Amino acid sequence: MAERKKRTQKSAATPDGVLELQYRLSDLPSSQHRAGLVGLVVLTHFLAQTGVSTADASVKQIDGRGARLEFTRAGMKKLFDATFATKMGEVAVDKPYKKKNTKEEVTPIRVETVEGVDKKGKPTSKTKYIYPKAIPSGAFLEHVDPTGADGLWIKLWRDMLWSIPRGVPATRRPFEDRAEGKIVRDGDKMFDILRADPAKSVELASTYFLGAQATNADNVTFSDSAGRQLLLHFWPFATELFVPGTATRDGKTAWDGYVFAFPDVADLETYCEDYWEFLRARGTEKLAYLPKSAVVDLPGEAGLRTLAWLQGIVAKRTQRSTTVSIDDLVLAVDVIHARKDGNNVRILKQSRIEPRLIMSGEYERYNSSTLWSHVFRRQLLENLLGECHWFAGFAKLLSTLPPEMTFRDAAFQHDARLTFEERKMIDGESSLAALVHRVATNYLTGMLRSKYDLSWSDETKANPREYNEKKEKLAREALLAMRSRTGTDFIEYVTMTVFSVAQSMSKEHYTVVSGSLLEHPETFRTLLMLAFSSQMPRPKKSDSTSN
Repeated sequence: MAERKKRTQKSAATPDGVLELQYRLSDLPSSQHRAGLVGLVVLTHFLAQTGVSTADASVKQIDGRGARLEFTRAGMKKLFDATFATKMGEVAVDKPYKKKNTKEEVTPIRVETVEGVDKKGKPTSKTKYIYPKAIPSGAFLEHVDPTGADGLWIKLWRDMLWSIPRGVPATRRPFEDRAEGKIVRDGDKMFDILRADPAKSVELASTYFLGAQATNADNVTFSDSAGRQLLLHFWPFATELFVPGTATRDGKTAWDGYVFAFPDVADLETYCEDYWEFLRARGTEKLAYLPKSAVVDLPGEAGLRTLAWLQGIVAKRTQRSTTVSIDDLVLAVDVIHARKDGNNVRILKQSRIEPRLIMSGEYERYNSSTLWSHVFRRQLLENLLGECHWFAGFAKLLSTLPPEMTFRDAAFQHDARLTFEERKMIDGESSLAALVHRVATNYLTGMLRSKYDLSWSDETKANPREYNEKKEKLAREALLAMRSRTGTDFIEYVTMTVFSVAQSMSKEHYTVVSGSLLEHPETFRTLLMLAFSSQMPRPKKSDSTSN
């Protein structure tokens, strides 16, 4: 017995050997899995940079289609330790924490009094309770933040992690146990599972796969193979994060959850090679407490912006004589908009953005530094994503939103004027948009002359106040009249008012304009309302209510 026991102990102490994992992009069921494979490859390379032996963890082979990796038990443990690496920090709260069962107050590290000033300038005093807080390190992400250590991007990543995939406190144990110095065996367990049977079916929780449920409406459980579920630990390292900002009626910005942009990778090797450069090239400008380039006007823009960034990487490769196009690198970007409500994470919207949507260069023209109005730019982006005409939907905006957010807003007026100028250069002066803009201009010029005896002369240029006030009044009256008119009612209004003023244009152009009015009145209405919006006096950017 003693000899058998000795042999058993010797057998148990023998090396576990090496675990080989092989993945092909085409075999993975979702872009979250493919992003996870990117994260696994990059994180494994990072382990080598931090001194982990390649005998324990290494990428043995990688090409455009997939990768083969090898891990010892020690290497798998170090991989998980890097994934869940955590440091202890502090958090200040307004009320003491209470124990869940007894409701007793938890003793804070310390209590501080914070002095301040309210909106009226009166001094204020607040008591803050300081508690320890586990802060995810982010492995290599904290080293490539272009805004510095503990910068804007890594803070965004940490906030996202604690809000969405790890939003339920119980799911944070792998991080918190490491922060508290406890022995954690998740790497060991994963190694044993994969060594026994990587194809074994395991439960797929929303902690790993966004949108997963215990069971769906048809009572079908969410599951995955153990080998593929491993990848889902690493997608947070290889997805792009954004925050959608919505303009409120009081001119402020409301943040609405997080947007995840999952690259549906087509060339694994090239993508992983360029990923470090991609991360370091992110913007450093700040907006509120966020990186400005992480703020989007609507969720789908996250896909467009990610593709635009990748296109920049592709352009640099082309300069180095490496021929690759954006659609060689990624098939698309899958976008998921999620928000935490209580302890539940709600998936608000999902969409798939393909590279062809940015190849035209249209998205580049919708730069937030040249367009001032959130409302205007958001509609342009919706039209781009929906592959509609650039002006689609603006009539509804101008008819339903308060005028203070549209044609009476200096930012909206600016964007309408700028867009007409750009479209004229792109589509030409004979395009319908350019002709309708000329109709609005002729109407206002004619009415200023006949009704107020005003014209744009040296005298009015020297003192344009009255001219601009009257012009704005006429444009506003026309817009208010058109807001409630559609179809035949709109055609009659335009015929009796706008076309009552002489229109100086060729017969051919007049035929195009009148034909559009009669055959496509809603298109004509949209363009005419936008054209009148663009005729308001030129504002300065400081007058704008938008960023």
